[in-house]
Amino acid sequence: MCYYNTWITLLGLALIAVSSAPPTHAAVKQQFLNENGGDPQPLRAGTLEIDHPLDNDIFRAGDVVEIHGTVQGDDFEYYVVEWGFGEAPSEWFTTGIELMNDGELPVDDGTLALWDTTTIDEATFTTVRVTAVFGGSPDEERMKVYLDPTLREGWPVKLYADDDIGHFEPTIVDLNGDHQEEIIVYMAGDPPTLHMFAPDGQPAANFPIEVEPNSGKDGTVPYPAIGDMNNDGDKEIVVFRPKNWNGNCADPPCVLIYNYNGELLNTFPVSYEGFTYPNYCRDFATGKQELMLGDLDGNGTLEIVIHGEQAATVLDNTGQTLEGWPMHLWGWVAGSHEGTPSVGNFDADDDLEIVIANDWAEVPNEPGDDRGRVYVFNADGATVPGWPVTTRGYSFSSPTVGDVDGDGQEDVIVGFMYWYSEPTECAVHIYDRTGAFLDGWPQLMGREVWSNPILGDCDEDGAIDIVVSDTDSHTYMFAADGTLMNGWPQTTCWVDWYSPVIGDITGDGLPDVITTNNLNSGVCSVYAWTHDGALIDGFPKVTGAVVDAPAALADLDHDGTVELIATSRSRQVSGGPWLDQGCIYVWDMNQPYDATTMHWPMFQHDLQRTGRYVIPPDCNENWVPDDEDISNGTSEDCNNNGVPDECDIADGTSGDENGNGIPDECECPADFDGDGDVDTADLLYLLGAWGTPDGDVDFDGDTDTADLLALLAAWGSCE
Repeated sequence: MCYYNTWITLLGLALIAVSSAPPTHAAVKQQFLNENGGDPQPLRAGTLEIDHPLDNDIFRAGDVVEIHGTVQGDDFEYYVVEWGFGEAPSEWFTTGIELMNDGELPVDDGTLALWDTTTIDEATFTTVRVTAVFGGSPDEERMKVYLDPTLREGWPVKLYADDDIGHFEPTIVDLNGDHQEEIIVYMAGDPPTLHMFAPDGQPAANFPIEVEPNSGKDGTVPYPAIGDMNNDGDKEIVVFRPKNWNGNCADPPCVLIYNYNGELLNTFPVSYEGFTYPNYCRDFATGKQELMLGDLDGNGTLEIVIHGEQAATVLDNTGQTLEGWPMHLWGWVAGSHEGTPSVGNFDADDDLEIVIANDWAEVPNEPGDDRGRVYVFNADGATVPGWPVTTRGYSFSSPTVGDVDGDGQEDVIVGFMYWYSEPTECAVHIYDRTGAFLDGWPQLMGREVWSNPILGDCDEDGAIDIVVSDTDSHTYMFAADGTLMNGWPQTTCWVDWYSPVIGDITGDGLPDVITTNNLNSGVCSVYAWTHDGALIDGFPKVTGAVVDAPAALADLDHDGTVELIATSRSRQVSGGPWLDQGCIYVWDMNQPYDATTMHWPMFQHDLQRTGRYVIPPDCNENWVPDDEDISNGTSEDCNNNGVPDECDIADGTSGDENGNGIPDECECPADFDGDGDVDTADLLYLLGAWGTPDGDVDFDGDTDTADLLALLAAWGSCE
């Protein structure tokens, strides 16, 4: 069972809003002690235990923080709560502290104090000290707490689970059409749970959803994808539900599709038909799978592409397996996840092909360790000429696609690791559509590359830049020809496993680079640099635990400013405290949101996880992509060509003789009464306006014979 909580302000006090009764703070702590050899005995006389905040916890500066726990015993006299700056304060304060009953009564698993943090206006570590006096002897507990005023009000949201929830990617989308972006996360556990939150941190109606009781999977589940799966004009959530593999191939994993109300629309079992090799049902069952959506054949419906441990498969939007799939891929998985497939066009037709980077390729008749493979498949499972490419080094990285060299044809970008071979095999490879290396590539980095290479024009010189991280705490930016860009690499506290993101968060009109890292202490977990490698003020951002998943950029409430969203996982921090929750963080950047600079704003570029680099057009230069302008009603598209009407008029595609902002082809100027037909009533109106501008059909400023002829030519329905 999973739970959520978030802080809300009511009558000046912070309260906890809970979906259903979560375990008590004490119960969570006691469970950890029981599972890890701690003392499970009942509380004794002279007890001082603080279970909230947790050590290394994070709050928005300005919120009211509850100090919760137990202070009781036969010799209890009183307790006090104080706070100070840093991990070893030299001075203690009671400013903002409100003791329950002035600290003169014992408390059994309850609120000891409320701490109003509005006096703290800079991000800082603090220490909370609770001192209790029993029979004249003091006892104390201390908790390190980080306060950050750049956190958005209502965040972080804390998620509790019975099992390790793994790393979970924040997926940002306006799912219900209310012109507000929702934050969706899909968490592992038993059962896995699907959550959706509004921009203010409040849970959406009917969420969280237990994906399926007893399906079993702690650690990590594949990130969700978003797309209109039934062509009804609404976006749906697509998740993969793994099974704990037990050799039972008759109980397959499934793809589940939910609408914005949390209603389960479809369940698609993943077929193993045609698979006969040992342990084949493991390939889609262990939770290491990744999925992607794409309209492969251009027929207007989305297919679902799944990459498993040694296999891949493709389903149509009704759940049927496409001919030629599933596909067995030689390999063996040694990591926590597979690379997400991507799509692009690598041949002469207009259909999209599927790109998959496999990890350890056991290639028949090709001896040697550390071989990987990059595949490009047609929708029917046939390989594109020139593929697969067998490589030195193997890949857990998700391949990405874009026209790196500017020749008008898409290329494939993949990061590689090594196992037994020399670390010089670690590299970023870029292949053209035929499987040949681009000039200047590969770039041999000497360090393992696990994260996804991503693409963007960070200096806006018209050429693609490649951003990637290694497992030795470095993030790089390369030019299209393989040259290392000035100011790079930059160093982080530890490893970025998955992917950076790219978008402008400083308001200078140039895309910035943001990456997360897996440092156990959580003290420097989200980094951001300008295009030339300068660390952005206010970074790194601090989180309460490991940040495995990529961050995301969005304008959550459509107020024209950008927010940064990231998550930290639930786990014991190495050498430090136990953190029994995962968190979702939202930071206000207080800078304009310019969609045209969001070159790679989320994991695998977009909501369908295509891994395909495309800058959305913004013809009216309002910092909103044209398709979003049209879908949210900011711009009209009366001729349904995917371009806002004002742009059609501005570039001459459409005329606007009367200057009313509506393309002429979309108007029916002879329909004077607006009933949708040109008929006798309109003819009589025109004759009555003869010689005046009122019956002007051809926009020459007069009503005359030309207008009469135009009216007669338009006779009938305006459709």
